[in-house]
Amino acid sequence: MPRAAASRHIAILPESLWELMGRVDLRPDWDLSVNRFHRDGVEGDVPKTRLHYQAPLIGGFFWEWEGAYITYKPPKRTAVQMVNGSRLRPFKQLAGSWILTKERGGTHLELVVQFESRLPFAATLMSRMIKRILERSLLRLEKLASELS
Repeated sequence: MPRAAASRHIAILPESLWELMGRVDLRPDWDLSVNRFHRDGVEGDVPKTRLHYQAPLIGGFFWEWEGAYITYKPPKRTAVQMVNGSRLRPFKQLAGSWILTKERGGTHLELVVQFESRLPFAATLMSRMIKRILERSLLRLEKLASELS
């Protein structure tokens, strides 16, 4: 499966960054792959938690998908896999991960997306587009973290 990743050092500790990234109300502010987001709740049985996304497409269109945690280890790592997607979904399969590592008084954050495109010939282009989205999202997250700390 193709993979796209981006990483950055963010000057807050992993516990604080995890909390910030987990705030549903702020997710669309920093994550450029999300127009809207909500989850069924993490407090209960994490494997039963569902995450619901509305994601942008080209030209103002969007697609929706539902994900489930396949890994949830606060404040170090989480991974979500797509379990349902709308008719306009660009992926057959999709999984995303956050990996947080304490580093130099802050956090090294890596965002990883693995996918199988519904248009196999577009996988290389999609990988480059996803990487750019991840890099820009990390910059926005870093800015948000500095504003809120």
